[in-house]
Amino acid sequence: MYVGFFDRTRKAKADLMTVKDEKRTMFLSGKVDQQKLAQLDEQIVKIKTDLMKEKMKLARDRLAQLTPEQIEKVAQWKAEKAFSRSHRGRHGCGMMKHFRG
Repeated sequence: MYVGFFDRTRKAKADLMTVKDEKRTMFLSGKVDQQKLAQLDEQIVKIKTDLMKEKMKLARDRLAQLTPEQIEKVAQWKAEKAFSRSHRGRHGCGMMKHFRG
């Protein structure tokens, strides 16, 4: 699955880097062409959309490989993770513990 994912997304990732480099070069040159900038942004959106579709397909494919018991464990883990994330700030957990003296 992963090999297929990397094969399917290799060109898109390279294209994304190329477009981002072109955009960066435009800014560094100090000559910003608004029309060209809009085109580059549209290309970035399209490439990222395609990559996101492939990531979602990979997630579905991985889920399809699991047994019902494994799916239940994943669901429980995600619920626990969401709960702990939602209560971090209220109970003195998370980043603030790093700033205490």
